[in-house]
Amino acid sequence: MASKTLSTGTLSLRFMQNAKKAPQVQLEQAEVKDDNAWEVPKHVRDAWDEKFKTQTTFVYLTISADCLLS
Repeated sequence: MASKTLSTGTLSLRFMQNAKKAPQVQLEQAEVKDDNAWEVPKHVRDAWDEKFKTQTTFVYLTISADCLLS
């Protein structure tokens, strides 16, 4: 008895045919802003300043033994 499954090719064809029948919808185009057009509100900039003033930065140096001997 033959299996009653559809091949991937048949499913793809059906999908494409059904897509043609579906109503076409126009989507709104989102406005694209250049990086220079963005503005950060003053209260956010002030909060960043406070965070960076209190933030501690650690720097780790690795020194090889050759440097110490020369």
